[in-house]
Amino acid sequence: MAAPRIDPRLRAELKEKARTIISRDRAARKHGWSQNTIGEIERALVDAFILGRDGGEPVFAAQPKDRLDWEEIPPRGRSLLTSLSFRPGPEGPHTPIGVRRLIVDGRERWAIVRANGDLEDRTVASGSVNPLLRLKLLIVSEDDPDFASMTELGSRSCAQYWRRREENDPCLPKESLRY
Repeated sequence: MAAPRIDPRLRAELKEKARTIISRDRAARKHGWSQNTIGEIERALVDAFILGRDGGEPVFAAQPKDRLDWEEIPPRGRSLLTSLSFRPGPEGPHTPIGVRRLIVDGRERWAIVRANGDLEDRTVASGSVNPLLRLKLLIVSEDDPDFASMTELGSRSCAQYWRRREENDPCLPKESLRY
């Protein structure tokens, strides 16, 4: 018998809970604070067990088909999307337009391409780009297989993220586990 499918938003919610626990643990270790990581993990497992035992399903608003919730995007991909969608002020020559595949030291890397055609110095691994391609948030150009740009779905998902961030949405996933 196949295992029952779990709602992707529930999976994303559980992953965010785990990231929060790990983040608190790392911060406590870094600053020498007391911590109860085992207790937090135990409470999260009990909550998940009770949810499953009671057959309860989390209540989610109807998912719009025109965007993905930020929680459904893998963390490394989120970081790249924020870099691609962030516009500090009036759009100018530094506005990102996509990413370009490069080979650096024999490894596949991706660099952000600015509107003027320049590449940013920082590169990201394929592990950041591939999930975005799979989720159709980025699309590879038909004319240039080494260039990918954001899709309308990606743009709408990013716009929703920036709106939630401006509103200080407490449910928005952490941007990084690092402090």
